[in-house]
Amino acid sequence: MTLEFLSDPTLLIVRNKRKTLTKSLLPDNPIWIGCEDVSSGWHPDIDLSQDEKVSKKHAQITFKNNGWCLKNCQSQHETLVSGQVLRADESFQLNSGLPIKIGDSFIIPGWEKYYWQMSENFFLGLNITPAVNYAIYHCGFPIISDLAFINISSDKISVNLSLEISGYSDAWQKELSLDPGVCFYLKKIPLLLHYEKLQGLEGKCHAQILIKINKEPLLNIPINILGFYEWSFDPLCRKSLACFVQPAHPVIQSIVYEALSALKNNNTDFTIHPYPILPADNRSERILSTIYNCLKDCYHIQYDLNAPSYETTSQVIRPPHIVIQDLDKKIGRATCIDLALFLAACLENLNLQPLIIVIRSENSGYQHALLGCWQKVEPRVEPLITDYNRIVDLLESDQLILLEVTGLTDRWGEKLSYDQAVTTAGEIVTKESFLFMLDIAATRQTVSPLQFPFEPGIMDVFRRAEVICRQENNSKLETKHLLASLINTNKKTRDILQKAGSPLSSFNFKFDKNKQTQSINPQPTFNYRRVIEDARIIATDTRALFVNKDHLFDAILRSQSKNVDHILENELSVTRNAVISVCDQIFGWKNIIVETIYEI
Repeated sequence: MTLEFLSDPTLLIVRNKRKTLTKSLLPDNPIWIGCEDVSSGWHPDIDLSQDEKVSKKHAQITFKNNGWCLKNCQSQHETLVSGQVLRADESFQLNSGLPIKIGDSFIIPGWEKYYWQMSENFFLGLNITPAVNYAIYHCGFPIISDLAFINISSDKISVNLSLEISGYSDAWQKELSLDPGVCFYLKKIPLLLHYEKLQGLEGKCHAQILIKINKEPLLNIPINILGFYEWSFDPLCRKSLACFVQPAHPVIQSIVYEALSALKNNNTDFTIHPYPILPADNRSERILSTIYNCLKDCYHIQYDLNAPSYETTSQVIRPPHIVIQDLDKKIGRATCIDLALFLAACLENLNLQPLIIVIRSENSGYQHALLGCWQKVEPRVEPLITDYNRIVDLLESDQLILLEVTGLTDRWGEKLSYDQAVTTAGEIVTKESFLFMLDIAATRQTVSPLQFPFEPGIMDVFRRAEVICRQENNSKLETKHLLASLINTNKKTRDILQKAGSPLSSFNFKFDKNKQTQSINPQPTFNYRRVIEDARIIATDTRALFVNKDHLFDAILRSQSKNVDHILENELSVTRNAVISVCDQIFGWKNIIVETIYEI
């Protein structure tokens, strides 16, 4: 079966006997739905004359308030929106995929890549985000939404519908029993993603959304799986940019303290904690300029035009500890978006309200990011602003500060002063194509900052654990595979085991890079997931910046896994207690981590 999709605002008209037609939506042209009247010369835009349940001027679709609205125009017959009756003269804001039933026809508004497929018995339509990664999961954005399943046959049908992202989610299933002409609609598909696999991704890979009817494959839809620190350019993912603003990151806290210490030296009445106390007038600008000048004058940050991913549809984001690679040597590397997010985190750390402005360069075609900051701290409720005139009004009324963040790098030959960076930002906004402005404070209602990630070496442990699992043709990714991967990748782990008395000679879970892996997608067990969470807790308790291999090994030893006991005792000839005793000596965490298996 061939899969179709609608990327521009389009109406898809679905009738019985596999008849469909489409009608493009244009903001300046209202769409009339009804029946033709030859005597009066009336010709609706969507003619449903063959249907006795449709009035002459049944309904109208118009564009207002930045959205599409359906109005039931005093029709003598019912208009159903997602199964609910729309009364006479009542209007309804339409969403992509929301089914409208007029007479015996369904009208499906489609945009933002609305996929659809029709067979002899049913119509299937759904929205699919173009990419998924841990950030999108973290933000709670729907991967699959606006599912419409319509019985277009003349008989009742009963089907089992299932959807999954092969290798990255559990299968979602629904038993449907629909009479002729009935539609099942679901706004959001609650896919259970394998978040621990998304956490372990460093770069882009590809997967398939598998759709089955009665357990038989119907469609395979490609989807991109992005790395942990990667941001999709798709409009559906714009708000996810806010999760990369990490105000509690240790590097951010260090920069903020350094900048404010300098500010304190020049302001005898200034207090750093709990947040800067300055006169209300120009408070935001004084703090922003201080942070900017601290980075400009004290740090050497190289401007890196090329994103590490070299992708055209997504951008790898450098987290704060990569932007500033060495706090002691005060060196770093960053793109415009890296620095905009970095400075936004500094501002949010100080209870100010930053914004990220994204424009597209007319000359290069590349996207470029600027930093914004509200002059006053007030309740914010509008996460995304796409109207360029709003920015003009805010700048003219002195409500908003704009800053060209790359001015503190070597991009301009000589670094720009703060005033020059502000002026340059204003010039860029007026000359280039404005895309959107993201208000971090307003976005925080639904999007929280990402937690600190694992060290890069941990990612390799996760990947090899899955390879070992596949090589033994196991469908379950278990704690023992993590342990085997650690032994294969970490010399310190092997040294600890040998110090505990293991000869390591009989270890059978070796990683063989030349061995062919099975074409299965193993699913993590509950214990596997719990060990990863325990490693996070151990890292937090020990005040570590990131989860490392030591934290993971300690979490495995604390897990209640018989498989781990089997490997330790039968494969490594050592007891769990003996290994724990050596770890306590080497790690020194015994008095820091309080552990109880059972509590009363």
